[in-house]
Amino acid sequence: MNLDKCLNKYSDEYYSSMFGMHKNANEYERLVQAKTFLSKYSMSDDDYAKECVPVMQEIFTYSAKSKFDIQKTPVSDLFLDIFSFISYQSSPLFWKESYELVQAICRGLKEKHIFIVEEERCEEVPEIAFKIKIPIEISWESISNGGYITDVLFNMFNNNYYVFGDSGCWGRWSDYDNDFMDYEVFGYKIETQAVLAYKNYFSITNNEFHKHKFLHHNLRIGFWNNIKRTKSIQMTYFYFKLNKWYNDKTFSIKDIIKKNKILRKLSLLQTNNLTYYIEYDINNNITNREIGINKYGMLTSKGPNRAYLGFWVENNLTFQEYNDLFDLHYVDKEIFEKMWKEEFGQK
Repeated sequence: MNLDKCLNKYSDEYYSSMFGMHKNANEYERLVQAKTFLSKYSMSDDDYAKECVPVMQEIFTYSAKSKFDIQKTPVSDLFLDIFSFISYQSSPLFWKESYELVQAICRGLKEKHIFIVEEERCEEVPEIAFKIKIPIEISWESISNGGYITDVLFNMFNNNYYVFGDSGCWGRWSDYDNDFMDYEVFGYKIETQAVLAYKNYFSITNNEFHKHKFLHHNLRIGFWNNIKRTKSIQMTYFYFKLNKWYNDKTFSIKDIIKKNKILRKLSLLQTNNLTYYIEYDINNNITNREIGINKYGMLTSKGPNRAYLGFWVENNLTFQEYNDLFDLHYVDKEIFEKMWKEEFGQK
């Protein structure tokens, strides 16, 4: 990987403001931390070819140069046939507990390193894609102190990664760059105690969506239609301006992502200065429908429909979360229904 180009891209203020954990940190110090991290843990192209590629070929059927698409391919195709696997909803790449669970797996298998390889198509310049080699004795406190680089590597939720150890006995595909959800697939040859602990940790949110051969929008909408409403339906209607929330509120983006797993595409939504109209079922705590309006007053999205579930429908905030995160303005049902009937691009 090209360290200079990588530093040049990810030291941009945008990435720091969106994914940085230390908003008031000294910028020069963070740059030094980033350079130190890359100098210690990044792999040269030769090292990657010699150390990484052979191990990846013992685990995955896809390489860092190829594209895996969950909406076209079953996740079972990710791994060689001798691997068992679980799939679950999760992001970002690591936090303290998940990193230490992986460390335990490596120790049990007497591995020396954890490899992190970014799928190259995620970058406009493939040579920027991360190729990282971390000795397993390095603590989370040390590895997460990499300035601009670890802000992106561990906090940003738009790229895809292969994670694995040097024994070739386990591997993880982390897919955060798709239209479905942030998910991971963990494959293993042997179910050691550490592997079992890892599986148990993620079982709380384990969707087991690999049971479906392919994942398409119509499947997601089918899930939405089959949501069990235990109480009588009571709709309320409101709207909020996304850019107003972004500018006025003082929430930590990282905390929101980690706690709620709901704003993984915030950066993309915010730049469009969208206003969202929401139909919300208060009794059942369900986002029923949504309408997106751009800054020119034109309809840009509405969901669910045949092609699009809807960002807020999919992430399904509680009514309290909407209230806490946004400045809500209430509207009548008639106004919402009139907008719902409009065509895309219509004012």
